[in-house]
Amino acid sequence: RFIDEYDKLTNSAEDYTLNLVGLPEHVTSEKDLKHILEKELRMQGKIHGVAICYNIVEMKERIEEMIEHIVEYDAMRLGWIEEDFSTPMHLLEDELAKDKADLEE
Repeated sequence: RFIDEYDKLTNSAEDYTLNLVGLPEHVTSEKDLKHILEKELRMQGKIHGVAICYNIVEMKERIEEMIEHIVEYDAMRLGWIEEDFSTPMHLLEDELAKDKADLEE
């Protein structure tokens, strides 16, 4: 009961937020999506902002692997570790190239 009354008396982001689900995969620009929504909803200049969120839970292990590649590569490049104690630089560069290609898909 208190929560309902408090919600009626206060403004929060929830009061002005829409959650769109199932956007086409090609819609990746928040700026473009904002313009589309303003046009379709007839709200020119009235939409404050748009944030596109991604569910990356399924990619958690892969993302952690990518971060490890970046950290190891930077540590070697900056001279913090030697190649004798790490993955050879040319193999790390290959892995980073694969990581980049995966992210661009």
